Amino acid sequence: MNKITSIADVRRHFLNNKEPIYFISATNFNLLGIGDWVGSFRHINYIDCFEGKQRNVFVPKQKFPRDFESIEDINNYLLEHKEVIDFIQSRANSESAGVASFLMFDEHTEEICEQLGLRVAFPPQNCASGWIIKLRQCVLATKPACPACPTCWPE
Repeated sequence: MNKITSIADVRRHFLNNKEPIYFISATNFNLLGIGDWVGSFRHINYIDCFEGKQRNVFVPKQKFPRDFESIEDINNYLLEHKEVIDFIQSRANSESAGVASFLMFDEHTEEICEQLGLRVAFPPQNCASGWIIKLRQCVLATKPACPACPTCWPE
């Protein structure tokens, strides 16, 4: 790999990317247009908000009615959908099925990705959830009714 020394080098590096990268979510609003910057990037979505007019979007044709309780539920549904699995496998190379990114994910998402040979582009969920809890504690501790002490809870 050549040394990256400029924005042009960054653009060239990501544009020449060959490893499949997926953004898996309900819609393709987030990261819209990133496919112009990152080679082999695809959205995998439940809903196609642009009715086929946005490139780099994969939406399974057959959907099974289901009540979703969270963004994680939608992501897990997509990752377990046969059309999505076939799509990911059709783009996999001998070393990897690619990289998956999400707005939100849970431990089940990580398990599915492991089974599919996808790497999750974030720290493990158990690590991330610890950070989120700590962040919430800090925010709550700085509320006006609470003494500002991010390392402890008021009794």
